Amino acid sequence: MRYPITLSYNVITAFTAIASSFLFTSWWNLRIGSLLELRDSPFHLAIYLSGQYLTLSELLNLFLLAIALYVTALSSGYIYYTLKGRPKITGTLFWLTLLYLLDPIIVYLVGNYFTPIIASALGYKVNLSYPFFIFGNQKISLDTNILNINSISFNIYSYPTLYYFIFLTLQLLYIPSRIEIHVKARRSN
Repeated sequence: MRYPITLSYNVITAFTAIASSFLFTSWWNLRIGSLLELRDSPFHLAIYLSGQYLTLSELLNLFLLAIALYVTALSSGYIYYTLKGRPKITGTLFWLTLLYLLDPIIVYLVGNYFTPIIASALGYKVNLSYPFFIFGNQKISLDTNILNINSISFNIYSYPTLYYFIFLTLQLLYIPSRIEIHVKARRSN
């Protein structure tokens, strides 16, 4: 077998897409007090509002399932190409997995910088104290003059599950796979 790393990566990607849709559906959990809870993976989402499961999650999951089936079909085709000596890979899951690490940073920027700017443009004063990276439990404070509410504070719980770390580790094969394809392609030319 000429491309063992690439073949392994494609098999893992196909497995990850199916497994995160049906078996290991929660990679990351986010809870805002007792108001909102999100349990998600790239291909499954469960939304709870005040402890009640939202049916909207099912509609979103149909869309996410279609993407999971696409990634699985694509990876399966790439397994075939790799076995034939013409390796191909998709970086979709690699980048989605890394996006989970960037997501809290994006929320930090939106919360601390863009929300006050937008509120100011609408004529409101908002001061949001949001930590740079939430891992575990954090208390968030919001000072505002909207609707005669001066201050709101709530706890946010944000944490990855064990499955996230397993799939993150597996998706790190993307880089050696790219190198394997590049190096072996240069040798054959």
